[in-house]
Amino acid sequence: MACACSNKMIDVFWHEGMLNHETGKGVFDSGIDPGFLDVLEKHPENSDRIKNMVSILQKGPISPYISWQHGRPAQVNELLSFHAPEYIDELIEADKQGGKMICAGTFLNPGSWDAALLAAGTTLSAVKHILDGHGKLAYALVRPPGHHAQPKQADGYCFLNNAGLAVQLALDSGCKKVTVIDIDVHYGNGTAEGFYRTDKVLTVSLHMNHGSWGPSHPQNGSVGELGEGEGYGYNLNIPLPNGTGDRGYGYAMKELVVPAVHKFEPDMIVLVVGQDSSAFDPNGRQCLTMDGYREIGRIVHSLANKHSGGQILIVQEGGYHITYSAYCLHAILEGVLDLPQPLLCDPIAYYPEDEAFAVELVEATRKYHKEAIQGPYMAKLVDAMNLTVLSPVATYGCKRRKKLKTLDKRLSETYPLGMGSLDFEIFNLLASINSGLCVSFTFDVVQHMENLRDQHVYLLFAFFQVSLPNCYSLSSRSLYSHSAFHILGNNILRSVQQGGGLTSNLPTIQADEKLPFYGGHKGFGKWNVNIGEG
Repeated sequence: MACACSNKMIDVFWHEGMLNHETGKGVFDSGIDPGFLDVLEKHPENSDRIKNMVSILQKGPISPYISWQHGRPAQVNELLSFHAPEYIDELIEADKQGGKMICAGTFLNPGSWDAALLAAGTTLSAVKHILDGHGKLAYALVRPPGHHAQPKQADGYCFLNNAGLAVQLALDSGCKKVTVIDIDVHYGNGTAEGFYRTDKVLTVSLHMNHGSWGPSHPQNGSVGELGEGEGYGYNLNIPLPNGTGDRGYGYAMKELVVPAVHKFEPDMIVLVVGQDSSAFDPNGRQCLTMDGYREIGRIVHSLANKHSGGQILIVQEGGYHITYSAYCLHAILEGVLDLPQPLLCDPIAYYPEDEAFAVELVEATRKYHKEAIQGPYMAKLVDAMNLTVLSPVATYGCKRRKKLKTLDKRLSETYPLGMGSLDFEIFNLLASINSGLCVSFTFDVVQHMENLRDQHVYLLFAFFQVSLPNCYSLSSRSLYSHSAFHILGNNILRSVQQGGGLTSNLPTIQADEKLPFYGGHKGFGKWNVNIGEG
């Protein structure tokens, strides 16, 4: 039924065949019957949790905003865009043999493979619905979950990476950049692994700090897992302390996730949702309530409106409290719809929250990313310029040569998370220049930076950390001193500390006139700085 008060709708993709994945009973998720317990519990990833999610969307207050769409099974060839052929063959063979435990807690039983194919195909249908222009908000209500499944490895109840397959389809269909925001209580290690070496996907995961849990999950979800190669700086892990609740998650979203997404500017946003980060989930130790999930949904809605034309693919993952997970799903979707008032009150949330520790760790994460990314970035920048060092007089030079365009290319390839659209803060090229050393810097500055967004002129260089109280004379056609040099658009910002210097203990700075640079113009400017004893 269409909503009379709003034209906002979420297309929910669902197929009841996914209920046929039977995960068994035992001691929690182990499948073990020790023989001395009268009552064994269902595996946490059971069909009851999903039945309640379906029913709350069909019968709950949000139902007028829901349009139901049919899911479908994926074809095996579709799986190969993310998964290795030998891994898929292993799963097919296990199904033919009647199933087996693939890894700890992850059981492929009769009916499981068909359900996994339905989950993957239903998610692909949901993203294609968006890509084809049929809707802007699509929710793949699927099980088995998928975000732990790596290209060659099942893990954590997951066989096929539903979100990863959807992201790859979006890229293959013309999206240049995709952001994944994963709020499941566990690290989305499979999705991160699948895109760990590309700068086309920004993977963000907010999770409890659980670390690695064995051979199937070698990743630890730490802030140090930043990506590799071209993907360095495009995997943002935000491990949060146990007990983090609404305010802690909100702070992490606003202080880390929102700036990162703004800088990345994705064409598509994929919100990977797990309600196991709730205050009552048996498989998590976080304390989100409906209010927290609702606010996360609103934040993602705002990001999508700014960057992806309002397009959001939502993919279901964990959430193992049979009833409260459905309530939290309702709240997430309210937030994504940006409804002015809650439609459903929280029936049980009461947990008091102290977000101080979470805020402290968010700030530590921010500092770590800044330091971890800027250092390698500067190393690549220096390498790109082919700077050479001669002693006792050090000359740093970049000659005007045919290969200078490689600098432009390398800058665009090393876009680091946390540095804006390279709205530059170039950091600490040289430090601790000793007494008596004369250093000459000559830079032929590349102004041809057409790869870089907004046609800004990104100039190069240098914040000098000088520790000794000598007299320094700096001159150039473009000089400014600041904690870093900021080059924005056609402007060169100039800040000279009168009577100060590059640091507080330096007595003099002399600056020549500012040299204008023009955005998008091909040309070179030479910048000379001489530092020596006064």
